[in-house]
Amino acid sequence: GDKIFVAGGWKMNGAGKESDWLDKALVLDLAKEPLKWEAFEQPFKRRALTMAAYDGRVYVIGGLTSEGGTEKTVNVYDPVKKSWSKGTELPGDAMNGFSPAACVLDGKLYVNPADGKVYRLTDKGSWENVASVKTPRIVHRVIPFGKNQMLVLGGSGKGAIVGLVETVSPK
Repeated sequence: GDKIFVAGGWKMNGAGKESDWLDKALVLDLAKEPLKWEAFEQPFKRRALTMAAYDGRVYVIGGLTSEGGTEKTVNVYDPVKKSWSKGTELPGDAMNGFSPAACVLDGKLYVNPADGKVYRLTDKGSWENVASVKTPRIVHRVIPFGKNQMLVLGGSGKGAIVGLVETVSPK
């Protein structure tokens, strides 16, 4: 709709100082004047995550914890009920939680984590493998591109910057 959501993250306070991990999410309602960010509770403290708006909800996927671990957790925010629930965690090993990419294509939610597979959220709430990228990566983006295609943009893989754009067509 007309709302922008922000969740997770941290504030780095400079060399030798501890970072502040954010415990509140934000929403900006573009239909209300004056424009004002409003904070609300989030049930996690993570960064290096991805988010997507899907089926009237906001999906917060994966991330790194303040202890330095990765999480494959999926938290789902319902803006109508103003409540959080847990979704099915990402498949694969722990690295799949570190800075995956997500998008909505043709009315379905997709995520592309570090293992290079493209997963689609099923109607039953599980993740199914529907494609793979040629170059697995993290810290990248996926965007819809025409009918049943997505672009996989940039990122980092095997310790180097990935300067590639790939086209993926989920099955």
